[in-house]
Amino acid sequence: SGRAADAMRRRSRERAAALRRAAARHHDAAEALERHAAEIDRVKDLIAGLERTALDLVGAARDRLGDLVEGARDLVVGRADDLLARFVPPPSGHRDWLDVDLPGLHR
Repeated sequence: SGRAADAMRRRSRERAAALRRAAARHHDAAEALERHAAEIDRVKDLIAGLERTALDLVGAARDRLGDLVEGARDLVVGRADDLLARFVPPPSGHRDWLDVDLPGLHR
């Protein structure tokens, strides 16, 4: 009967150790998920900032171009304004905003 009790205590200790290891792995996984979610939020904020700035630049260029008399447009239009006015933005919030390269858009 002493052996049975010793075996039961050993199994209990082994099971407790296994549970502690599983709990530690779950904790590590939860921390990794939190870091990943924070990085996703950071990239989404970066995209939103790039999108706002790019669309402001495009709008300002289009306003400047719209104010010009058509005949004078070719004499006055700068390359940057022409590029900005023709810009077709990616969908709002899309990761392609990270690759947008426009004059005046700084990361």
